[in-house]
Amino acid sequence: MTLVCRNSLINVLQMRFTSPLFAPEVHPSAGDLIFFFREKNGDRKTNAGKNENTQERDAICAVSSNSFADAFHVGIIVERRTQNQWAEKDKTERIVHAARDEVRVDPLGAVVAELRPTRVELCRMALDDPWWGRRAAKWAEDQCGAAYNDIYSEKCVNSRGQRAFYCCQLAVEAFKATNPTEKDVSPFLPHALNFAGNDGQILPFWMEHYKKLCPHNPMPPQGRPGSHPSKLRASPCVLVIGSRKIEKKEEKKRILL
Repeated sequence: MTLVCRNSLINVLQMRFTSPLFAPEVHPSAGDLIFFFREKNGDRKTNAGKNENTQERDAICAVSSNSFADAFHVGIIVERRTQNQWAEKDKTERIVHAARDEVRVDPLGAVVAELRPTRVELCRMALDDPWWGRRAAKWAEDQCGAAYNDIYSEKCVNSRGQRAFYCCQLAVEAFKATNPTEKDVSPFLPHALNFAGNDGQILPFWMEHYKKLCPHNPMPPQGRPGSHPSKLRASPCVLVIGSRKIEKKEEKKRILL
């Protein structure tokens, strides 16, 4: 596998630009990963007071037990191809990600305002091919318009049979497809899908989710190959280069950074 954690390699041949979300010395590059976190106890609403997207976010975090278990979403920084490609008001970096409706490119600040994380982390892939991340970002951009993988199928199809991705699946598939030496080999830690809580029982949210979407085969694909934002973040090749806590007042104002 073409993978090595060398700080001397991760800055080479990367197109950088300054982010208003992180400190001035932090320079996001195409192929960097953005992780979105929300403290499990940070939202005290009952399920009855939450919308379906918020309940799913909580359920995603609930089935992970590592030190990054609060991660619920991930996107990839895309490349700014020319100096004047984006309007002045959109100078912030953009990410390609699997949103709830489709794979698309959005300004990072807009995604922060929509998802309301309590923390975001900018991470760089420590790979021995400095172009790998940029190729992965381009591959992910080429998937724009694909649907959201609402059933977490390892075949990248949703409940309607459409080509689809969920957020971390898009990142994994992008790096697999652009692996320069071992085609279809992921640089991330492997993951078996888990829909169960600490007691080993499938969470009620996931039982209802699959019953609604797959009435003829309602059991979640427990143990099947997949991915999770926390497992990506825990991978040895993923190095944090910037972190930002999102204050409550920023959430309320829904600032587009």
